[in-house]
Amino acid sequence: MAQKRIPKRLLPHTNTSVQRYRGQTGVKKVYSAAEPIERCQVVLKRRVLRSADEVTHISTMQVHLDGTQVAAPPVESLVTVHGGTPHERTSRVLSVELYDDPATYSVIVLNLE
Repeated sequence: MAQKRIPKRLLPHTNTSVQRYRGQTGVKKVYSAAEPIERCQVVLKRRVLRSADEVTHISTMQVHLDGTQVAAPPVESLVTVHGGTPHERTSRVLSVELYDDPATYSVIVLNLE
């Protein structure tokens, strides 16, 4: 059974891009070139996240992606939302959540710093 695509009206934002985290050299972090994200939903929402080693982070934004259209970027990747507008913002990915059900939609949620 093929998975359903999330309707366009539920993913209204288009001017978003991701730079995937590739690793770290001795001096700096390395990222891929910016890849545009065709459709997403940007939600401004505060959320407290705890890592496995009990470090607390506060996420101030979530980006919801169609899991059938894009692969989940790794933690530490950079996501730019509202690119080219006065509200443009680039944030680091704190965690990635995947909701994948063959009977419904596949959704990737990126919790951003």
